[in-house]
Amino acid sequence: MIYKLCKAFTLAAILLSPPSPLTAQNASGNEIFAACSSEKIFEQTFCLGHIIGSWEGITLGASLVQMQASDGNGTAQEATEFARKALDICFPDNLANKQVTDIVMNYMRTHPQSRHHSARMLVWLSMGEAFPCE
Repeated sequence: MIYKLCKAFTLAAILLSPPSPLTAQNASGNEIFAACSSEKIFEQTFCLGHIIGSWEGITLGASLVQMQASDGNGTAQEATEFARKALDICFPDNLANKQVTDIVMNYMRTHPQSRHHSARMLVWLSMGEAFPCE
């Protein structure tokens, strides 16, 4: 009974809450920076999800060529190495999601003139600046 009430209240809260002005498609750095700086938990969650999702998409996209060339038989480490070479970003193996978010936020904080660009592009640029290949 309590489970059904909680489920009903959750559904009502979702349906009755005002829509968020944020959308994942084509979010600018300004939108993501504002969301990350917000006091609202759903905006902070959107920010974190967008940054981590963008980084995962960038690295996965870069490694797809390797995965296709090996007919899906390559290892995760091989895919990661290929992504590093393709992106020219030498990120460490033990890179934590919080670290990625901190790097991106620091980049947007120190490069406010770039925040009008796509947030995905800023994720790529910030990671390249943080982990250049030598």
